[in-house]
Amino acid sequence: MSAEPQQEGIYLNKLSLQQLEQIKNQLTQEINVLQESMHRLKMVQQSFVTSDQSLDQMKNVEDNKQLLVPLTGSLYVPGKLISNNKVLVDIGTGYYVQKPVDDAKKYFEKKIQYLAKQMDQIQPILQQKAIMREEVMEVFTQKYQMQLQVQKAAAGAQ
Repeated sequence: MSAEPQQEGIYLNKLSLQQLEQIKNQLTQEINVLQESMHRLKMVQQSFVTSDQSLDQMKNVEDNKQLLVPLTGSLYVPGKLISNNKVLVDIGTGYYVQKPVDDAKKYFEKKIQYLAKQMDQIQPILQQKAIMREEVMEVFTQKYQMQLQVQKAAAGAQ
C-alpha cells in the first residue's frame, strides 16, 4: 500500500457550463491572491533594497554633518549625523535593533534573498493556475459553442 495520496483528475469535458464557470472563478480568485502576494513581496523587497542602498550612501557622509532626514516621501527635517558606523534597524512590529553598518547590510541582503526565494516559489504556482484557467475557459467556450449549435439545430427543426 502506498503512503502517497492518490490524486484524482477532473475531466473538464464532463462538467456543466455552470461548474466550469465556478472553477474558472475560483482559479481567477486564486490567481488574484497570488498576484497580490507577489506584489506585496516585491514592495517589501524593494524597501530592503532601498535601505541597503542608503547604508552605502551613509558611509560617505562625515560624522557630525548636517543633513535632511526624510519623515515621509515629501517631508524632511534638519538633522545631524552623529556616527555613520551604527544604525537602528526595524526588525518588525515596532522593534528596532542597533547594528553596525556591515551587520545591517548583511541583514538586508539576507531579507532580500529570502523574499526572492519566496517569489521564486510562488511564480510557478501562479503560472500553473493561469494555465489551468485557460484550459477551463477553452473547454467552456467549446461547450458553449456546441450548446448554441444544438439550440440552432433544434430551432431550425421546428
